[in-house]
Amino acid sequence: MGKEDIAIIDMHPLYKGLTQTDYECQEGDSGGVVYSTSYKTVGMHEGGGYSTFTYKYIGYYWPASTVNSKLGVTRY
Repeated sequence: MGKEDIAIIDMHPLYKGLTQTDYECQEGDSGGVVYSTSYKTVGMHEGGGYSTFTYKYIGYYWPASTVNSKLGVTRY
């Protein structure tokens, strides 16, 4: 979300503050809203994909509280 949330290690970005979970995601989903199973907004999708190690989708998202704080907004 901001420079303080990203570190570069071996030429790869390391994001601090992301939440990992299992939800189906694909290219183009970045910036989209992530909902809980009870349809509550939990955050904004950052990245992820299908894991051939676990054979399921892994998604990473910024928690809604972090997004709101960085943008200086509150939820309606």
